[in-house]
Amino acid sequence: MQWQNSGQVMRVNEEHAILGAALIDPVYVPVVCGELTEDDFYTPEAAIVFRAIQSIWKDEKPVDLVTVASELDRMGELDRVGGAEFVCDLLTYVPTTANTRAYIELLHESRKRRIFERGMRTAVEQAERGEDCFMVTAQDTMDEVHTIGTNGLTSVSDIMPIVLNNLGNTKRGLSTGFSTLDSVCGGFGKGHLVIIAARPAVGKTSFACNVAANMCRVGLVVPFFSIEMGREEIIERVMLSEAQVDKYDINKSTTKIQAVLDIQDRIKSWKLYVDDRGSISIGQIIATCYKIKQVGGGLDCVFVDYIQLMRLPTKTGANTNQLLGEVSRALKLMAKELKCPVVVLSQLNRNAEGRRPTIADLRDSGAIEQDADMVLLLHRENDQSNDTTLIIGKNRHGRTGDIPFVWHPEYTRFLEPVMKDVAMPKGVFNK
Repeated sequence: MQWQNSGQVMRVNEEHAILGAALIDPVYVPVVCGELTEDDFYTPEAAIVFRAIQSIWKDEKPVDLVTVASELDRMGELDRVGGAEFVCDLLTYVPTTANTRAYIELLHESRKRRIFERGMRTAVEQAERGEDCFMVTAQDTMDEVHTIGTNGLTSVSDIMPIVLNNLGNTKRGLSTGFSTLDSVCGGFGKGHLVIIAARPAVGKTSFACNVAANMCRVGLVVPFFSIEMGREEIIERVMLSEAQVDKYDINKSTTKIQAVLDIQDRIKSWKLYVDDRGSISIGQIIATCYKIKQVGGGLDCVFVDYIQLMRLPTKTGANTNQLLGEVSRALKLMAKELKCPVVVLSQLNRNAEGRRPTIADLRDSGAIEQDADMVLLLHRENDQSNDTTLIIGKNRHGRTGDIPFVWHPEYTRFLEPVMKDVAMPKGVFNK
C-alpha cells in the first residue's frame, strides 16, 4: 500500500512535469503531443490540460500559459482543472526540460502497470469462476500493454497507397531553383539532411544563399542560421546577388544603385529569417524554427552555416569527433521532426586542398557522411577559373554525379551554363 501511494505521487509529478515542459519550451510540444495520448495520463486534470495543448498544437498555434488557459476556458474545463492557477503551478514541477523524454517513458511504464494489473485481475477472476475466456483476456491485456508508446507505427496497408501514388515521381522534394540539380537529385526532400561542403573561399555560403533565395522567390518560408557571418552580411549578399551588382562598383553607377533599390522592393516580402547568434545549439534552432512556423505560417527549408561552429554538447571524456557526431545525428532527427529539409554547411579537411574532394574529406566526423541523405561538394580546379563543379557525392534517395556551374564572385552568385552548351560528364545520369 505504501508503494502504491508513493507511486501515485510520482505519477502526478511526472504528468505535471511533462505538461510544464510543453508550456516552457516549444521544442517539446511536438514530442509530448506526438508520443502521448490522453489515456496515458492518470489524473483527470492532467488529461484535460493535455487535450487543450494538443488542440492548440494541431491548429499550429503557440502553446504557452495564456493560450492553454484560454483553450481550457473555451472548452469549459478551466474551473474543473483548478483554474488558471493550476496551469501556472505546472511550471513548478519542471526541474529541467531536458528530462522530458525520460518523464514520458515513466508515464508509459505507469500506464502499462495499470493496464496489466487491471487486465490480469480480470483474467484471474474469470479463471476462478471457471470461465474459458481467461486466457483470451490475459493475451488481450499483454497485446494492449505492448502497444503503449508505439504511436509512430504505421501498418503496411496504410503506407502502400502513398508509395504507389509516388511511383515514378523523381521530383518529390523542394526545388533548389537550379533545374539541372533538381533533375539529378529530385530536389531536397522532407525530413532529409543535406550537407553542402567545400574548402574556404570556394563559395558554400554563397551557394546556400542562392538556393535559399530561389526558394524564397517562390514564396517558401526559409530560416537561415548564420553562425559565421552577421545577418547584415547575409542580406547584403542576397540583395547584390539578386540584383547582379558588384558591391565595389555600386557607387560608380546610378543604374546599379537603382537595380539594388528595385531588388529591395521585391525581396522585402520574402519569408527569409536570419538568425546570426554565435555558437547556437540544436535546441535553440528547433525552438526558433517552431516560432518561425507560427509567425511565418509554415516552415519549408532550414539552413545552418556551418556545423563545425555549432555549440557542441557537454560530455565528459568525449572528443570533438564524437560530439560533432551527436550534433550530426541531432540535425537528422531535427529534419524528421520538423518535416522539412535541413541544409547544413560543412568544411572539408585540409588534405582536400588542390584536388577533387570526396565525402571522406568531411571535416572532423565520419558521422556527418553517415547521417546525411545528400552530400554536395563544391570544387574548382584553380583560383583563376570560375568554372565550378557541384559534386553529388552521396544521394541516399537518388542519383549521384557532377553538375557544372559558373561562379560569379563579383556578386556571389552561381549560375547554370546554358543547357545546350553543357556537355554533361559521363555517369551523371547513371545510378
